[in-house]
Amino acid sequence: MSIMKNFEGLKIPFEKIDAATEKFKTCIGRGGYGWVYKGVLSIDGKDTTVAVKRLNEQFGQGLKEFLTEIQLLSGQEHPNLISLLGYCDEGKEKIIIYEYAARGSLDRYIRHNRAESSTSLTWLERLKICADAARGLDHLHNHIGGHRTIIHRDIKSSNILIDENWVAKISDLGLSKLSVTGFDMSLIVSNGCGTYGYCEPEYYTSGVVTKKSDVYSFGIVLFEVLCGRLCITEPDNGFILSGDSVKKCYNKGNLVEIIDPSLREHMGSYSMTRFSQIAYRCLLDDREQRLSMDIVAKELEEMLNFHVALAYDLEENEEYINEYWEKKLPDEYERYIEMSDIPLNYTTKKELYLIFRHGFLANNGQLWFSTCKSTFGICSILPATHVLSEDSSYKSLETLSLPESRFKEVKKIGTYRYYLFTFRLETFMFSPDECKYACYLVFKLEADHVLSDDGPIFETDYKLSGNVINITITPKKPNEESGSSKSIEGGPGMSKHNYADLERSWVEKRDDGWLEARLTKPLLKRDLENVKELRLGLFKIKGGSLIWMIVEGIEFRPVVADNNGWIISSG
Repeated sequence: MSIMKNFEGLKIPFEKIDAATEKFKTCIGRGGYGWVYKGVLSIDGKDTTVAVKRLNEQFGQGLKEFLTEIQLLSGQEHPNLISLLGYCDEGKEKIIIYEYAARGSLDRYIRHNRAESSTSLTWLERLKICADAARGLDHLHNHIGGHRTIIHRDIKSSNILIDENWVAKISDLGLSKLSVTGFDMSLIVSNGCGTYGYCEPEYYTSGVVTKKSDVYSFGIVLFEVLCGRLCITEPDNGFILSGDSVKKCYNKGNLVEIIDPSLREHMGSYSMTRFSQIAYRCLLDDREQRLSMDIVAKELEEMLNFHVALAYDLEENEEYINEYWEKKLPDEYERYIEMSDIPLNYTTKKELYLIFRHGFLANNGQLWFSTCKSTFGICSILPATHVLSEDSSYKSLETLSLPESRFKEVKKIGTYRYYLFTFRLETFMFSPDECKYACYLVFKLEADHVLSDDGPIFETDYKLSGNVINITITPKKPNEESGSSKSIEGGPGMSKHNYADLERSWVEKRDDGWLEARLTKPLLKRDLENVKELRLGLFKIKGGSLIWMIVEGIEFRPVVADNNGWIISSG
């Protein structure tokens, strides 16, 4: 086994391992590789508790997995990966020695029937474990050096171990594969691997794994943590956790019925919504649409930081903190809470602020409310399914099911040259204070479509105070350095805009992953309230096409504009 010569420094005699485990006296687990034992080894002159995994080929894995784990783990040092401390390769004895994770595997703490553990994790503890594990998997996918990536292929809660300090670590790389990205080698055709329930559906039909295969498995783990039950186990109240079952509950808005009962009183709407959204986006049917592990790790880290800060705030001065965050809530926020389609549970005004920043469905699914970050004013999105007028003359106007949409259904523009949006404007769609609003189209591109840079892509028109106003939409922001138009500086964090911006708009990417384009000039709230109903047309440029456009809805959002109407900031 010449390949093992590279790892001679890690080799430990069987005799020493036999003594360290007292002849393999204390078994602490088992897996596809064999039994795992607890032992005490002298490492660098210090007695160290270790986990000793001893190969038993009758369990299904063998020499190949033994070599893989040593090769992949030996070069990796990360706080969220189980460390390889040594190995033994003497005759039939194939043994791997790891750092010892005193608190065992994650699955012990999320079983609905916790007979094996008396410890029920708090929401903050669960978040920390998930963020730790995400960092470890992100390291394997994106940070091992060069163009290489490690695809784990067996991510599950029993392969996430927890040390004495409650730090979570990815373990068991025996089924992992080393892939090279950038050289058409990021796809791996694989023999049977993984664990039923955690494997993505595509794998069973194609036999091909990618990094997004691990992402799917991690999404299952996130839902296990949220629901307090393992996937594909005995039904609880008729519910078996699986990829299909949790996605159905998510799409129906029934997650509150399946989350861990011990979390319901301590977990606000913001936490449940954002965490479940991350988990759901890991399970999307289309691999390309799933989140990457660096994004999963980033978003979980943000959630963790929020809850750590929240716990600190509550310890310091809860009354002052609540007063501070209440000032950032929209005026008459209680009214919007009452209009929500689901109860908005929160423990502090800071969490309520984040619920509003994220947004929520209201008015029986006909509105999505959120708040503007710069003005704290209310933003309202009307779904395309309600405001895009049906017309028998339209050649095709499909209603599509799109789970990642706020409204779950969207409209796909067809071949007709002109489409009409009609909507009633209600006072609750706008903040009580006198400010200006602009109207935005929220949309996506059809798969594989790329916007051309050649000229305008579509136009809109609307009628206000007897005047018809046109806006031309281009793929990119016009050059701001043109000498023919005056520009204005908006202050810290605000962008520079031209007077020409009022008659021309452009496509921009939103923080939520959708695209948007401004369809109107900045309008005074009182002017909009007097209109009651606004009719806004969208039509294609001559020779152009709109069949690539998938519309989620129309958003009314506060904008900061000067007396000339120049937009200083929005969003």
